[in-house]
Amino acid sequence: MLLRSLGAHAEKVGLGAGELLRAIGLSSALLEELDARVPDEKVQRAWTELARATDDQALGVRFAERAAEGEFEVLDYAVYFSSTLGDAIERIARFYRLLSDSLAIRIVRDGREVRIVRLVAGTDPHEQDAFFATVCARMRVLTGGPLAPSEVRFEHPPHAVQELEGFFRSPVHFGCAKSELVFAASDLERAARNARPKLAELLDRYAADCLARLPPGDSFVDLARNSIARLIQRGPPTIGAVAREMHASARTVQRRLARSGTTHRRLVDEVRMGLASRYLEDPRLSIAEIGYLLGYQEESGFRRAFKHWTGKSPTEARSSRRR
Repeated sequence: MLLRSLGAHAEKVGLGAGELLRAIGLSSALLEELDARVPDEKVQRAWTELARATDDQALGVRFAERAAEGEFEVLDYAVYFSSTLGDAIERIARFYRLLSDSLAIRIVRDGREVRIVRLVAGTDPHEQDAFFATVCARMRVLTGGPLAPSEVRFEHPPHAVQELEGFFRSPVHFGCAKSELVFAASDLERAARNARPKLAELLDRYAADCLARLPPGDSFVDLARNSIARLIQRGPPTIGAVAREMHASARTVQRRLARSGTTHRRLVDEVRMGLASRYLEDPRLSIAEIGYLLGYQEESGFRRAFKHWTGKSPTEARSSRRR
């Protein structure tokens, strides 16, 4: 459970795991329940709250640097005993849901490049930073030496630019259509210094058993929500655009969303409201800029929508959070 690792980081920086959980409306006793699962919305709020409480825009980097070996339990050990960096990345893609429902990745091999592409959009920026930074940190442990991606791309707006570039040792781009970590294909062929293939296979079987016991998610609704979050970065997330992004017809998308008890319009509002809440945490973004990032042509349109969702204006919501 990723929330346990966030609690451990809160302890390391003097905030306290219990205080962090109380801030997001959960009991600290939850950390003692080994098989507990919490809604992804709570995990995302934990990232936002931890960054706010510590006033650390480079939270993702600090989290990766301080995450001890074995912090992520069976996934960590399966990665640690992989034969190559490519094997390790494949295991992360396959088993990451053991830690969190908020991430799915695709590994795209394109000639001399390998791209690790996040399929879930709109998550907390610090969570995005932490995931890619943790992948790099683990890859450096496996090789026992320096390793730098050729490029890092984030969908979120710029923050902690110096710290991120210093950690990744490569160009970092912001405001991209997708978050991607790009390596030279030859990097992922590098042998891991602690390779133990038989033990890694044994851990694979155990991890697969754990994965099979997890409750199923509403994957179609999740995919639709992620498609909307990606489209917002590029233009209006119409039902037609969402359908094309999902390689389905608009009628199929509408029918399957209705079967799940929701609608395209409701999902668009949910995604925009979630993104707006996170963007309002960043004092460098004006209300007009947030409206633009959410796909509104006019600031007034965003203000009316936010008031409808929350009963407050964006300015009032930002002020109350600061207090």
